[in-house]
Formats: sequence, structure tokens, C-alpha cells
Amino acid sequence: MPLEAQFHFAKLKAGDSTRSPALREELESGLVPRLADAGIALWGACAGVFGIASNEVIVVTSAAADHDLAAGVGEAVARGGSPSST
Repeated sequence: MPLEAQFHFAKLKAGDSTRSPALREELESGLVPRLADAGIALWGACAGVFGIASNEVIVVTSAAADHDLAAGVGEAVARGGSPSST
């Protein structure tokens, strides 16, 4: 069975006391457009679950199977300056 898409799971964390609603706003206004430019789609974002801190968001992205998804997400996060990927 050929692989058509892949998914990437990342925990993004603000370096300061930014709360998850502000992080989600940064995702929607900053990171998501940078991901789209790299051919990566936001599949889901979760805050306040799994016992993660209030300044963290779990992000799941997807892209075509031949895409270097981990590198693309890392580059998109780095271009924005915040939040950091852990």
C-alpha cells in the first residue's frame, strides 16, 4: 500500500507566560500561513489537554508523503521567532 500523506506531531511552547489562547492566535495568524507556503497543512491544534502547560499547544500537521515534514515545520516555526518547537 503506497503512503499518500504523512503527519507530524509537535508541542509548541511560548518562552514567556503567554497562555494557550494567545498561542492559538499566533498559530492562526502567523504559523499556519507559513506552513501553507511550505506545502504543509494544519491538521489540528489542541490546548489544555493531556496535562500540558497553559503556555503550550499540541499541533498536528500533514503533507504529501514525499515532503520532509519535520524540517518544514521546524523552518516555519523558526521564521516566526515564537513559539518554539519542543
